Amino acid sequence: MGPGTPKSAGPVVVPKDRLDSWKEIATYLNREVRTVQRWERVWALPIHRLPGGPKAGVFAFRSELNAWMESNPLEITRSGQDQKTEPVEEIAELRAPWPKWKVRCVVWAICALFLLTSAWIGVGLVRDPKILDLSELRFTPFANSLPIQVCPAWSPDGKSIAFSTRMAGRSRLMVQGLESSAPIPVTAPETTILGGGDPVWCRSPFWSPDSQWLYFLGGKGGVYRVAAGGGQAIPVQPRAVAASISPDGGTLAILANSSDTSKFKVWTASPPDASPQPYEPAPFEARGYANRPQLVFSPDGTAILSILTMEGGNQYWLLPWPARKPLALFAKAGRAVGSPAVSWMPDSRHIVFSGSGGPLAIANARSGRYWPLAVQDRPMNNPTPSPDGSRVAYQSSLSHADVIAVPIGDGPIRNLLNSSAWEQMPAASPIASQVVYVTNKRRPAEIWLKSLDEGWDRPLVSRSDLRVGGEPAQLLFTPVFSPDGRRIAFAARSQAGAALFTVLASGGVPVRATAPVKPPEEFSPTWSPDGAWLAFCRRTPDGALLERVRVGSGDPALEMVPMCGSTMPEWSPSGEWIAFPDQNCRVNLISPDGMRTRFLGGSGAVAWSRDGETLYRIDPAAHTLVAVDIATGRERILRDVGDLIPYSGPQPGLRASLTSDGKSIVYSVLRPREEIWIMENIHIREPWYAWLLSLVRK
Repeated sequence: MGPGTPKSAGPVVVPKDRLDSWKEIATYLNREVRTVQRWERVWALPIHRLPGGPKAGVFAFRSELNAWMESNPLEITRSGQDQKTEPVEEIAELRAPWPKWKVRCVVWAICALFLLTSAWIGVGLVRDPKILDLSELRFTPFANSLPIQVCPAWSPDGKSIAFSTRMAGRSRLMVQGLESSAPIPVTAPETTILGGGDPVWCRSPFWSPDSQWLYFLGGKGGVYRVAAGGGQAIPVQPRAVAASISPDGGTLAILANSSDTSKFKVWTASPPDASPQPYEPAPFEARGYANRPQLVFSPDGTAILSILTMEGGNQYWLLPWPARKPLALFAKAGRAVGSPAVSWMPDSRHIVFSGSGGPLAIANARSGRYWPLAVQDRPMNNPTPSPDGSRVAYQSSLSHADVIAVPIGDGPIRNLLNSSAWEQMPAASPIASQVVYVTNKRRPAEIWLKSLDEGWDRPLVSRSDLRVGGEPAQLLFTPVFSPDGRRIAFAARSQAGAALFTVLASGGVPVRATAPVKPPEEFSPTWSPDGAWLAFCRRTPDGALLERVRVGSGDPALEMVPMCGSTMPEWSPSGEWIAFPDQNCRVNLISPDGMRTRFLGGSGAVAWSRDGETLYRIDPAAHTLVAVDIATGRERILRDVGDLIPYSGPQPGLRASLTSDGKSIVYSVLRPREEIWIMENIHIREPWYAWLLSLVRK
């Protein structure tokens, strides 16, 4: 067939009977080589191969091809087009590669699946899954027969709960069985318990592993133990301000200052009454601390959780036991105001904790993940789980602080501010019948101003009005009138520290009273008689200092003398003296220039008479109002105040002040009502990928 001859449909004549290549076979069938090869592969076109393997030559016979054409599944027309009697598209699909659009779809589907999986894991990293079914929780009262029941501790055998209380003005340690409605005292009235029955500052006792003994912090520091059924308290370790015992009872961990450096660090004693040895390597050495330091052995005995508030915020450490390199925990919570009260859950992985009057929560001690456990309309504090972890006992608070006026002479003690809210740290105006104070009546702490004659009561400063060290204010402290009654000085605290501010009594924007320092730790302001200076307490790593500064000058404060940080200094109206508590919290006088000092003795919040010749003091031990003659130093008891002694939840916060008519002393008192409740049906269900989240967050 010549090049000019047109192709015809169907077989063409060739000069021989055998066709010896794919090309000859394709020419005979008038098809492409790939089509003929496909027919052989799919429809068994009769093709023969020469010996020599799959790549050897092929040949075919015209007679066999003609017979195949007669019976093949395709009807070969004269036009050369395949008419479909079988699924020809399926044949093409077997032959042709995937179109590019299909390949792109598959690639995009794989990418989308990868992105969705990554997003799902990312959500788990940012937003923790629900591990608690809060709908199953049930709350029942446990100990409510006394006005005060605080800082509970569940016994290891699960049969009893120990707690602290205050009876007849003295702190007592109590034990109440789970099946009993009445507690029994286990410490004698003369035994002093650190923190006592205070709703905020109490210290939880802890049990021996066999539930036969109770350990507690007593006196001004030190670990004691007493039989769970009651008896004489036995000293175990001196100077400790926090302690915990191992689950096997063989080791006592304590936080105490060393005799040579006076720095606080962690010590261990094995057995508990042996000479303590420093924990090495030491996670910290603190020259001082704030709030309530804590040490808590894990239930499996492999670690000790340490919480200590120092300059710059809280430090959380996991101390392996036996001692190895400590692990820092909860980095994001380190600057939180106040330190939480914590207890281990039985799995030795989770802790249950409460903040400062906040809700209860559960956290993974290693990953830092946490979840709310319960929120109520009253503070929930000091949680302690049952041995099996299905229940948690906690301190339920209905306590509040009120403001009272105690007459210097005869007459009844009066309530000036009395509600279910906390009204504390008051100061009376020297020129008007007004009181400035701190309250949480609108939940966040605010400074309010109250007119006792006209009856109005209005907010003056809110937390949102100011920042400290660039951080939003979280706590407001100790407002006090200037001598002319026109300005009010106060302290505000944020995560960055505490600083002094002033604000007009008529309202306005608070103004920083001192020069910025890092970190600011300024509390307890008191005005000079001319209103030009403030004396105040500054906390440092070495303790508290009394300082003074010219208001708004930007000058650095002038250091005067070390002091105790719980009670306010008070500048006399005559300007001759500043009354302040020394390092032993005993009342002293110092001249404003710092050149003269006098020791008066006694303790408690103080207030000056208008002429500066008498210093009034509310004695917290004797429960009396005392007048001290400055010229002679002689004391005179004016009256008994009973249980109405000065109180402040946040510290420092103890202040007393004289009313404008000079007839009464104003201060805040605690109206206690603390109960212990039990929360039941607690079940922790962490997700299967919790271990992955722990690795990512380390």
